[in-house]
Amino acid sequence: MDNRTFAIQIVAAGIIGFGIMFWIIAIAYSGDIASIAQTPQQIWQFVCGIPPKNSMTVPLLLSIGTIAMLSGSGALWWQSRHG
Repeated sequence: MDNRTFAIQIVAAGIIGFGIMFWIIAIAYSGDIASIAQTPQQIWQFVCGIPPKNSMTVPLLLSIGTIAMLSGSGALWWQSRHG
């Protein structure tokens, strides 16, 4: 294994871990299953420019966490195909 492959794996694992931590923080911050269930609706309203009635913290944390996990997974997939 060369250094570039190893570096990509380390960075991807770090990004995935970052995403998982964002999910854990969002769930701990929320503490309420009902607000987590409303997350897709809140994110869509945010994208459409409708101001939220309550905090956007949980949807943003979940969105950033999801993007981070997908990015890390994509980096690992790309490295396995081209590495």
